[in-house]
Amino acid sequence: MDLGRFTCSFQCPAPWIVVLQCSIVCSLAASGADQDRPLELVAVENARAAMRTGWVTWSAVSRERRTSRTVEGTWYSKEGTRYFESRFTPDELMVVDHGDPKGVTWRSESGEVMPDVGYVPVRYLAAAGNRWTMRNRSLSAEMRPGTSDLLDVRALGVSPITPVGLTVHRVLFGTVEKRYSVHRLKQGMVEVTATEAANPTWKNRWRIDAKRGWNPVLAQNVVDGKVRFEARSTLQKIEDTWFPKRVEFFKQDYKHGKAPYLTITVLAANFDEPDQPAVLTPKSIGVEVGTNVRILGGDRPRLQGTMTWDGVKLVTFDNLYKRIQAGELENGPTIREEIDRHYAMGNGFLEAPTEWERYTEHFISRYHLDSQQTQKAHSILLECQERAHAYIDRERDRIDAIQLSVRELFDTRKPGTANREVELPELRDQMLSLMVPIWEIYHESLVPRLNRLPTRAQRRKAAKEPSPAGANP
Repeated sequence: MDLGRFTCSFQCPAPWIVVLQCSIVCSLAASGADQDRPLELVAVENARAAMRTGWVTWSAVSRERRTSRTVEGTWYSKEGTRYFESRFTPDELMVVDHGDPKGVTWRSESGEVMPDVGYVPVRYLAAAGNRWTMRNRSLSAEMRPGTSDLLDVRALGVSPITPVGLTVHRVLFGTVEKRYSVHRLKQGMVEVTATEAANPTWKNRWRIDAKRGWNPVLAQNVVDGKVRFEARSTLQKIEDTWFPKRVEFFKQDYKHGKAPYLTITVLAANFDEPDQPAVLTPKSIGVEVGTNVRILGGDRPRLQGTMTWDGVKLVTFDNLYKRIQAGELENGPTIREEIDRHYAMGNGFLEAPTEWERYTEHFISRYHLDSQQTQKAHSILLECQERAHAYIDRERDRIDAIQLSVRELFDTRKPGTANREVELPELRDQMLSLMVPIWEIYHESLVPRLNRLPTRAQRRKAAKEPSPAGANP
């Protein structure tokens, strides 16, 4: 069969290929696609590409032993069940990690649920060559180049390995020259083998069901005649689209390939619905105006800087602050609520006596205080800290009660709890009222008493020098 001779007047010569739409052949002719690629594999790629938008919820059950609990759990976490949600468009991919059956997304090395974030879903977005990470209700996100560690559900069943960072096109055709052979099987099944031209011992093989949307039911990686990796798919029809219902993954180094080391099950899905977004953006994963974005880069991604999101692009903190002050922008609703929660939990205020140490050391360095002045500064600091801690100890029961109420308000394991919009501002105001005496100690005692220590000469000298690292609190 000479696939290169197919034209738009194509006449299907055998029942097994009747399912192949002539429009696929027409599109190949119009685009000048590589005619060496079997039409059957092109049909697989086009069938998946025909799903322009989609939403899929799925579970991953791994049977491999987890070797470490130090790494934050992601979809490939070993040993156990995990639940996920995927959304996609032609150019973007989004994955949400909902955690294990108990809703845990992150455990400590000892297996304990991590405080505050242990039950919080994690959202990932691959868009415009970058991968974004955002925890639900977080004040910050992370952006790094590349998208190689996200699973693309569109490649489920097409790849003999879990399709992490793999597109359907890359799985089917790769980047090296191949030779292809096609064999017709019974009941509309087709077997296609791709052999690397430069390394004939390396092959990929697919068994494709032409009657059920050109979906592979078997995908294998074969080296030296032995199956190294294999994916076996059970198919289902969702509306008019055939898609895997379950994919079992095997590999030679897990029980000699006799049992699946990983099973991915599609729990629900729909494609090309009118209400599905045509584009996925950072907003899709919860990045709001005012979200801090840590920017990572390099081969081993390291922090390159931190900016903030204005709803459209990354900007400096100063730029955003000025626009908010001018009324041009306002922080997103989650950011506003999280700021309220930050205050209601006493964060920043309860640590204030410790932060005063930074201010005092900065003051000593700024004015080049001598040993006697430095000793006096430390004495003032210690006295103010003791007063603050004594006050906090007296009010500890009230502080703990407010913090407990806030935690219960945001307990993700208790849906339908108290109304945050009503109760959170009240709790915030209660905590702020409790913290007023702390502010008073700082502004009315620590700062003015330190300010009386430098001599005029020390002040004049400091005025001529640039401020040392670290701005005044």
